[in-house]
Amino acid sequence: MSYADASGCELMKKTHLVLLVVAAMTALLSAYSLAAINQVYKINFEWYSRYFNRYSFEERDVSRDRWQLQEYPGDMRLYIIGSSREAEALKNEKDYNELEIPDADYNKYIYLYCTLGKVTSPEYRIKVVDIAQRGSTVEVKISLNSPLKADERKKETGDTYLPDDLARIAKTAFSTKGKLNFIFKNQDGNQLSDNSYDIKTVYR
Repeated sequence: MSYADASGCELMKKTHLVLLVVAAMTALLSAYSLAAINQVYKINFEWYSRYFNRYSFEERDVSRDRWQLQEYPGDMRLYIIGSSREAEALKNEKDYNELEIPDADYNKYIYLYCTLGKVTSPEYRIKVVDIAQRGSTVEVKISLNSPLKADERKKETGDTYLPDDLARIAKTAFSTKGKLNFIFKNQDGNQLSDNSYDIKTVYR
């Protein structure tokens, strides 16, 4: 074998080695990116206590929550609020004209407002209990409670209640921002709602 041939073989070996290293690095980066996308990040949030008139990180007691009816109230709503304009629009809807978001700061937080609408028993409850993010999907776990059956007597007397819950999430808590898909589920894992929302850095 001539010197030229030997040099050519050596160059080909080096080229193949470089290509193998590049391919291996590409595969590792792809695996890392896929793992990052599939990683579940727990999101810390605060819920508003009307009793203490403040937001709290405290874990909520849902040990007695049971949904015992076949259907949900027709006026159940799960809102994402990220601007004063959206909050005012909600206040213009029926039943929510007295809704206030305490210490609202839309540059720093987004807010989740969850309600069963007007119902006929004080046994109805709704609470945000857990939030997690995987990529562009944010899963919100809601705990619900209902009476064993609808109370027709209270319907006749006109007694009504508005079970609701308010939670706020710091924008810095999201692992990624932009257009996110919020999936609300009950304590049994059944999907209640699926909403897209664009998490921006600053709202006006």
